[in-house]
Order: sequence, then structure tokens, then C-alpha cells
Amino acid sequence: MNIETTVNEGKTVIDISGNLTVSYVVELHSRIREALRESDTLEIRIGKVDNADLTLLQLLCSAHRAAMSRDKRFDVTGNKNELLSMDCFAGFTREKGCVIDKYNNCALVKERSNV
Repeated sequence: MNIETTVNEGKTVIDISGNLTVSYVVELHSRIREALRESDTLEIRIGKVDNADLTLLQLLCSAHRAAMSRDKRFDVTGNKNELLSMDCFAGFTREKGCVIDKYNNCALVKERSNV
């Protein structure tokens, strides 16, 4: 996993790419926890994904729920749709967010095209 963190004016951006699997997710979990302690807004920006598994989806969902419970903003951007379209996630993504998804930015919902 390639991971870079940028903090600017109350917002943390975590860029991730590469192998997003259980073997590598501990570092991402640590950075998400730190960001939720230190920032009001957290953005996970997905780059080129070589491999991923359900551990990543579980972590993103958990981070979103944690942010909502702290009244903080959490967004997943970048190649989110490509990530959620991977065959390994068939049946695990959502059509709409859960009941606490007050900003309509569920980590497991594909972004709709404006076209």
C-alpha cells in the first residue's frame, strides 16, 4: 500500500493506492484514527488500486460511522467507483447510505455521474 497524509486547516487527506488488503490496512487504520482525533474533515483519496479485499470496505465503513458519531466530515474520493466496481466487492457495496449517513457520502456507495 502506498499511503500519504496531508493536513491543512482542519482537513486531513489520506491518499492510498496499490495493494489495499488486510496485509497492509493496519497503517491506514492508524492514520484514520489519528485524523479523526485531529481534524474536522477527513478525505480518503483512492488512487490506482492493484488489489483490494473486504477489509478495506470494512475499514472505510467503520471510519465513516466514527466520523458521523463525532459530527465530522468523511469523504472517499478519487477512483472510488473503480474500486467499488472490482469483482471482489460484488454484492458488498450499497445503493444508498445507512441511517446515520447525514451528508449522503457513504463510503460504500458509488458516486453518480452528472452526465
